[in-house]
Amino acid sequence: MKILASLLFLTAVVLSPADEVIINFQSPELRDHANVPLVDGRLVLLIANVGSANTAGTGFSTLTAGNLNVGDYLNGGLYQIIMRAQIDSSWDGPGTFIDSAAHIPLQQNPFPNLSTGDQLAVVWFSNLNYATSYSSSANLPYGLYSLSAWQVPSPGFIPDFSVPAGTVASYLTLSAIPEPSTYAIIFGALALGLAAYRQRSR
Repeated sequence: MKILASLLFLTAVVLSPADEVIINFQSPELRDHANVPLVDGRLVLLIANVGSANTAGTGFSTLTAGNLNVGDYLNGGLYQIIMRAQIDSSWDGPGTFIDSAAHIPLQQNPFPNLSTGDQLAVVWFSNLNYATSYSSSANLPYGLYSLSAWQVPSPGFIPDFSVPAGTVASYLTLSAIPEPSTYAIIFGALALGLAAYRQRSR
């Protein structure tokens, strides 16, 4: 099956505004949790691990629910959405996707933390639509695919990132975002533990 490529132009924040980075993502046949090719219109995201200056090779943990606009963060700011796309079978058959933005100036808002070397992943949803879905809830199924070589490249280097056709790898469900009260309980427990440790060490 001939695979069409979708081009995504990236200008990383660590680079000068004149430098342009090109990433060539091949459009695969993405499948849902029942191993069926996604239907047209389903939402696909490109996310970056921006949790530190360079997160290459660290991978991605289970995603939390949250807003799904370009620039939004997931997992408490660890991951950022840098592209929205949709499944469109007219490109190369069922389950293939196209990008929605040809050029993204990453040296400007909303990508202040993106750096060369940050790891990338493709995320897709069998129950969310590109045109209408801008948030997600807990227990929603999603697919995620990433390789350690999937990184924001340096200028002048154009990598080809290919997801194998029929990919259902790492099909998971979104976890809930902890409520503020949950954070308070966690921090309270840590404070008590620290106090007990200090008391014992005296």
